[in-house]
Amino acid sequence: MEFSEKLIKNWECGLYSLVENNTSEYRLFSTMYSDTHFRHSSVWSVEKNAINYAGHYDISLSVIDSNAKLHGWKIVRTIHPSELMGKGFVEGQKIAFRKDIEKIFEKHGRNMYSSDKNIVKDGYGYFEKYLLGECEIYNKDKFVSKVFPIEAIRPFSEESDTVEITVEGKTKTISRMSAKELNLID
Repeated sequence: MEFSEKLIKNWECGLYSLVENNTSEYRLFSTMYSDTHFRHSSVWSVEKNAINYAGHYDISLSVIDSNAKLHGWKIVRTIHPSELMGKGFVEGQKIAFRKDIEKIFEKHGRNMYSSDKNIVKDGYGYFEKYLLGECEIYNKDKFVSKVFPIEAIRPFSEESDTVEITVEGKTKTISRMSAKELNLID
């Protein structure tokens, strides 16, 4: 089996391949972006650097096979892409709903029913679990749950989306973004 075929097999299983050469240097082969090319990191003497710089370069399958023979490449381990990301949302984590949630539902070909809106109306909920591109969210009382597209939620921030501004003795509430655009706040 050619070396490129081993990389392709790992990639088809959703795995990246960490490769070591005969001088103890590493590179990470990440994604295949055409039928004939892989993305990979440059060569590093430390595994972690090869992993951190995944995908910076591309290389053809024919060059992979000739370099593998010439430099004694071997796959030292496989890495699932999720190992390179943050932990994601965890059970019980407070989340915020995006303001454009109804458009997100439309994009997914779903109607936003009153039961969905009842959970969203408070602006936040609690993450329960992932469900194939969606997630289950509990309401603020952690009593009722519904399924939402994962794009509909974001990490909760204690910082308010609005600020109060007093001008000539009158107080108005405006969006934090507008206040920043007007240079009223940092």
